[in-house]
Amino acid sequence: MIDKELEAQIQLLEDPDNQIFSMVREQIVNKGLDVIPMLEYAWGNSLIPIVHDRIENIIHEINFIQIKLAVEDWVSKGRKDWFDILYLVSKFYYQNISKEKLFDLISKIKNDIWLEINNNLTAFEKIQMLNHIIYKKYEFSKAQTHKDSKNNYFISELIDTKKGNDLSLGLLYLLLCEKLDLPVYGVDLPGNFILAYVDTKSLEGESFKNDVLFYINPLNKGSVFGIHEIDIYLEKNNLKTTENYYKPVSNVLILERYLEELIGVLKNEGEDSRVEELKEIQQLISL
Repeated sequence: MIDKELEAQIQLLEDPDNQIFSMVREQIVNKGLDVIPMLEYAWGNSLIPIVHDRIENIIHEINFIQIKLAVEDWVSKGRKDWFDILYLVSKFYYQNISKEKLFDLISKIKNDIWLEINNNLTAFEKIQMLNHIIYKKYEFSKAQTHKDSKNNYFISELIDTKKGNDLSLGLLYLLLCEKLDLPVYGVDLPGNFILAYVDTKSLEGESFKNDVLFYINPLNKGSVFGIHEIDIYLEKNNLKTTENYYKPVSNVLILERYLEELIGVLKNEGEDSRVEELKEIQQLISL
């Protein structure tokens, strides 16, 4: 059944008067997700550039409101599932991505790993198997484009292209470890996101430097290394040695770093409106 009121409101999007547009925009946005198919139909049947721009902005605003509500729900449920928030951040930029497609592939990777690991394996052997599945079987690898290309940050692009930077690959790795109940946590090392395998499944955020069995570099096919390599990295990059560069940290802190870097990339690319929106998401997650 055609919504005559919505149809009339969409026709008013041609009006050059910004005051009229502002009123109509608010009325359409308040109708929520149900209006998007009709807006998309109107977009495809209009040759007027201003109508295209206005419809695109309205659809984005409706989706952004829904994303904020979903982020609030994620926070209220204890920030438990990494997949949900990584999907929402991707959807913030790519509105038409399929949650089911992302979930299905991540679940398939997780199940393939689960079939190969058991409690008889050492921590190192478990990570070797994880690396084999992620980097050999599914062929995930370092993106050849610049690290700070925005596409390298979104898990939807990582799943689609199998290419990512240290953060997107690291977050996927961390997500899989969480689903497999492996005691792996993020380490907030500047310039190169790494992971730490701890000797016990400590409460999130309560692991310390001396709990770490070894470190993992997700950007380098999951290579395993020790504290000495971090010492060398800090010296080479003229970074002051601090406990924070060695110890595992909470998932929320890593997520804040992820959003901070993505905000910086979008800012450098002049996407100021997206920057402000992403800051809203960041604030919700940090509450």
